[in-house]
Amino acid sequence: MKLFLIPIIAVVAFVAGCSQPIQTVTQTYTTIGIGVSCFAQGGGTLYAGLNDSLFLSQNNGANWQYAGNVGSNNPILSLLDTNGALFAGTDSGAFVSANSGATWTAINAGLLNISIFDSIVYIKTFHDTTISDTLRHDTIVHDSNIYIRHVRSATVTSLALFGGNLFAATTNGVFISSNNGANWAVVDSGLPYNNTDSAFVATALTVIGGTLYTCIYNYGLFYTANNGVSWTPVTSGMGGESVYSFAQAGTNVYAGAGNGVFVSSDNGADWAIIDTGLTNTIVNSLAVVGGANVYAATQYGGVFMLSTNGSIIWNPENNGFPSPLPLISALIVSGGNLVAGTSGGVYVSQSGLSNWTFTGL
Repeated sequence: MKLFLIPIIAVVAFVAGCSQPIQTVTQTYTTIGIGVSCFAQGGGTLYAGLNDSLFLSQNNGANWQYAGNVGSNNPILSLLDTNGALFAGTDSGAFVSANSGATWTAINAGLLNISIFDSIVYIKTFHDTTISDTLRHDTIVHDSNIYIRHVRSATVTSLALFGGNLFAATTNGVFISSNNGANWAVVDSGLPYNNTDSAFVATALTVIGGTLYTCIYNYGLFYTANNGVSWTPVTSGMGGESVYSFAQAGTNVYAGAGNGVFVSSDNGADWAIIDTGLTNTIVNSLAVVGGANVYAATQYGGVFMLSTNGSIIWNPENNGFPSPLPLISALIVSGGNLVAGTSGGVYVSQSGLSNWTFTGL
């Protein structure tokens, strides 16, 4: 059974004293079958995942050409370009391509078919979409509770490079590979687990300076500086918020989450919510244009730009989008263009970032 996932973008966080800029290493993943799911770029090429197909653009998203498929019916949920290899996270594990997506090789040793015990049947809802897995093998009784054993494949939600290692955030937790995905091992010490699958779903990974961050669904942000040997929570001002995206503009860091956008002016030590003007507070993706203009992509409310002229408010920037507004899954800046991945395809905003043009993908 395929896993169907809701948009979550690479998660990032900051600790006090860290002044390194955000290094975005992966992009959004989204519900399969409703449009463009993710972006990545490297070497002058912009990549987009559309179901199990990869497309590429050489002119900052204006035009697209088909590159290849990631196996058969393996929806692309995340992409990572390492300037030598292109990695894809899917609901059937991880894959790598050495030829810009024309052909792919599965890299799942130790990543798939993880055996765990849960006190409930694995059914988890992200917003309005259900994830389900019925590969139950046996049961045990402990503390008057019945625990069901699952052997389930890992859906890879995000990929990142850190300390010379490849990391994968999955629906089974966080994994590390020291040989470009040939072998994987779980690294989850310090991450929450309370016998419910929601506590084990790692939604994203991002590197900031010398620190790697992940988000555990409904449990907030965690960071590690020792290659995942141990994880520490980062919850000040956010608690257990499920964060889907981050962006940096000047000294401010912005976090897109399930309840709006949060901002930190002290490298993530403290956070405050800024959601005035947002007609939909599920923020799937954030992007910064020109180093100062912050844009937020929402579930079905379109794209908003943050105004700080006199008051802090989000203003809609949706001219050119169809009506009703599509789900906006991903934003990326390429060559000055703001590119949006939606349930209706890819749109580009070029002229003053006030109008959107459909690219045909």
